[in-house]
Amino acid sequence: MTLKPSVVSGASPSGRSSGTRSGARIFSIQLTTNLHATPTVPIMRRGRSREQRHTRSFQNTLQAQKTSGGPEKKDLDILIAASKAERLAHLESQAMQALKYTVENYEHPVFTCALIAGDMVILELLHRMDYLSTGKVQVMFVDTFYLFGETIEFMRETEERYDFKANWFHAKEFNNKAELEAAHGVDFWKEDLKLYDSICKVEPYWRGLETLQADAVINGRRRDHGFDRAFLDLYEHESGADKINPLAYFTFEDVWDYIKAENVAYHPLHDKGYPSIGDAKDTVPVPKSRWFEYAGERLGRFNGLTNDDGSTKTECGIHFPQTEEENEDVEKVGSSDEKKGGGLTIEVM
Repeated sequence: MTLKPSVVSGASPSGRSSGTRSGARIFSIQLTTNLHATPTVPIMRRGRSREQRHTRSFQNTLQAQKTSGGPEKKDLDILIAASKAERLAHLESQAMQALKYTVENYEHPVFTCALIAGDMVILELLHRMDYLSTGKVQVMFVDTFYLFGETIEFMRETEERYDFKANWFHAKEFNNKAELEAAHGVDFWKEDLKLYDSICKVEPYWRGLETLQADAVINGRRRDHGFDRAFLDLYEHESGADKINPLAYFTFEDVWDYIKAENVAYHPLHDKGYPSIGDAKDTVPVPKSRWFEYAGERLGRFNGLTNDDGSTKTECGIHFPQTEEENEDVEKVGSSDEKKGGGLTIEVM
C-alpha cells in the first residue's frame, strides 16, 4: 500500500507550489488485495465532502472483501490509511484557513518560531501560501544564548529554504552568553530560574512583539501539549495581540504524519531522540516509545526544573495564563503530581 499525492491543476509534482494553490491535490492510496486489479481510492483535499470521501474508500474495500471472502488485516490497514489521509487533509485545511483569516484581518501578524516540529509545519504552510517571502507574516525568533548550536544553524538554513529573514531577539543589553554570564554569573539560571526566564525569554519575546507591532501572534501550541494547553482553540482573544493556534487540534502524531507526507524539513536533533527542542542546558532525549503519549512531546523539556512553589516546570513564562479565569482553571487541577506536560527528570550520563 502506498500513499502519494497526485497532481491537479495548481500544484507542482512535488505537492508544493511557491504560492497559494489554486487546485486540489489528491492523496492516492494504492489498494493491493488478492484481486488482479489494483484500484485507487482518491482522497480529495478539497472539493468532495468528508462523507463522500470516506464512503468511496469504504466501498472499495467492501468490494475487495466480497471477492476475497471477508475482511483481512490489509483491508483494515487500507481503511486506517484512508482515514489518516482524510484527517490530515482536514487539519491542513483548518490550519490554512486560520492563517488566511489572520493575514486578511490583522495588519501585523507575527509567527513566533522555535523550530520545533509543529513550527516547521506552520512555516511550510506559510511558505506555500506565499506569506513568508512577501512579508505578509513576520517570523520572530528568540535566541536565549543557551540554544543548541544546531538550532542556530538550522534557522539559517530555514531562512534560505523558505526565502525569508527572521527577526532575531535576545537578552537586552547583552550581545552573547559570555556578556550575560559576566553580569549575572556562570549558569546563574541554576540559582534564579525566574530571573533567567525573565531576561532571556520573556523580555525579548514581548519586546519583539512590540517592535514588530504585532496585533496577532501565530504560534504552534496544541491541545495535546499538556493540561496547561488542553483547552486551546484556534483563536484566542487577548489584550494587545490575539493568539492564533493553527495546529490546536493536531496531535504530535498528526504533526509527524504531515511532515512525512509532505517531506517537510525538520530539526536535525529529532533524529537524535529529541521530541522537542529548547535550551541545551535542560533539554534531553526521550525514548521514542514515549513521544506520542499525551504531552509526550514536551517530556524532555525543562529537565529537572521546578517552579518556586515546587511544582514541575512546564512553561517558560511566555504562555502562562493571562486572565483570572485561566488561572482558576489551572488551580482546579490540584497538586503538581496531577499536572503533566514537561519537566521529566532524566539522568543524563
